[in-house]
Amino acid sequence: MIVPYGSAITAPATGGISKEGYHFLRWNPEVPATMPDNDLTIIVDWEVNRHTVTYMSEGQTFETFTGVAYNSNIPTTGNTPSKI
Repeated sequence: MIVPYGSAITAPATGGISKEGYHFLRWNPEVPATMPDNDLTIIVDWEVNRHTVTYMSEGQTFETFTGVAYNSNIPTTGNTPSKI
């Protein structure tokens, strides 16, 4: 895109960009209000989505892990639930 020096710059809407397993964090560097007198490259900073993994046995929570990153190994303590 060619933007003349001193022209107003508006950051693109973030709703049209996506990356599987991540969410938009910010433009880097921050989009200036007006075009500077030099080339400008602005990139997206992404943050990985994190989830809670809960192991259940017969309706009861056995183990819970929070903050598990998208596409990472699913954690476990290696314990096996037992039925009494």
